[in-house]
Amino acid sequence: MCGIVGIIGKKNFCFDDFDHKLKNSLSSIKHRGPDDSDIFLEKNIGFGHVRLSIIDLSNNGRQPMLSQNGDCLITYNVEVYNFQELKDELPIENHNFKSKTDTEIILEQYLHFGVSAFEKLNGMFAFALFDRKNQSVFLVRDRLGIKPLFYFQSDDFLIFSSEIKALKSFVDLNEIEYSSLPEWSYYGNSLSNRTLYKGVSQLLPGHYIKVDLDNFSFEQKKYWSPSQIKFTKSAKGLDAGQIIKQTKKLLDESVERQLIGDVPVGIFLSGGIDSSAITAIASNYYDKKIDTFSVGFDYELGEGELGKAAYVAKLFNTNHHSLRVTGYDIADTVQELVRYHDSPFSDAANIPLFLLGQKVKDKTKVVL
Repeated sequence: MCGIVGIIGKKNFCFDDFDHKLKNSLSSIKHRGPDDSDIFLEKNIGFGHVRLSIIDLSNNGRQPMLSQNGDCLITYNVEVYNFQELKDELPIENHNFKSKTDTEIILEQYLHFGVSAFEKLNGMFAFALFDRKNQSVFLVRDRLGIKPLFYFQSDDFLIFSSEIKALKSFVDLNEIEYSSLPEWSYYGNSLSNRTLYKGVSQLLPGHYIKVDLDNFSFEQKKYWSPSQIKFTKSAKGLDAGQIIKQTKKLLDESVERQLIGDVPVGIFLSGGIDSSAITAIASNYYDKKIDTFSVGFDYELGEGELGKAAYVAKLFNTNHHSLRVTGYDIADTVQELVRYHDSPFSDAANIPLFLLGQKVKDKTKVVL
């Protein structure tokens, strides 16, 4: 993952020590992108980016990134999987790219197709795009809200980031949003675009916000919903064998797309159906021996999931790594997780995921 921060101000609005605050904001989420960082400042616009290099590890992939013609700028978190197809859609004269990144493809797609380009993006992402020519900024979040994008809006400015803590360099966030507490206690998270912080919202999945810089107006629009899915074939009239074959084809395509990158790829393997299927498919398409990672707990009788995971790993000849979590680890881990979440968290699965993440960070940058 990467991290993004930014501020969009009214004309002639000026933050005190603007540059310093943007750098502090970016520094607070450095853990999201340890490979590189940079900022862009222009009048009332400031964008920042911390990079985890996955595709095109050179400085050509550095962000915030300008389009070829200099009309657009983007700061972008994570990955669009169908960027090669989107690249082929562009006119041939647009193919003189300076990098091999999906980031550059998004810029050129927007320049050629406008906001209709957003609904074509297949992946997990959150980005801010500055259109210099039309004096607009777009905040865009992926279809299902896999990647986070938080923002704080006032009469004079809008700030955004991948994590709430980065907003604190610009504004004090000391008040609770009490209307979110019943939702959090019942569902485990707040609903709609609310958070537990008063004044902090999250951009809804499949939506974008357009900020008109001339009059500092805001417009939020839905660019995608599940109802837009176009099924190429109905299951009506198909037998079980045909349905299984089609399902396998779709899974193959999905996993294969997510193996693209210039860094090693690993898999969190529990030994259950989902992760075992992903391991089986990935081992067919990955051109190296893939790493798999599993976790067990001291309260489990016997091996728990570790035995099943080891069996699957052996079956598909992976480089397998096991981690055992003991009660001694839990207290410190929960405190760390609250710091990263910026809020209470309700999903206990985050604990083994976090510990696994610590274990794999020196071995791989991408995990399925």
